[in-house]
Amino acid sequence: GRVVLVEVVGNSDGSVWGTDVYTSDSRLAAAAVHAGVLREGERGLVRVTLVDADGLTYQGSLRHGVTTYDYGPYPLAYRLERV
Repeated sequence: GRVVLVEVVGNSDGSVWGTDVYTSDSRLAAAAVHAGVLREGERGLVRVTLVDADGLTYQGSLRHGVTTYDYGPYPLAYRLERV
């Protein structure tokens, strides 16, 4: 449940795993666009909430021009919100 505020520029490039909850190794700028909290090229403050993902699996999807991928269990993940 740790929360970090990060200034990010939305960018659709980079690998992302999951939908709504993203693996911690997913590219933050691309996940922000996928989640709809930033548009491509938009700069903004994003709230990153770390999630204990023990036992979670991740479903990929296509949103806002960003395709994410499925992934099996991964120990740490995050959720995003616009500040």
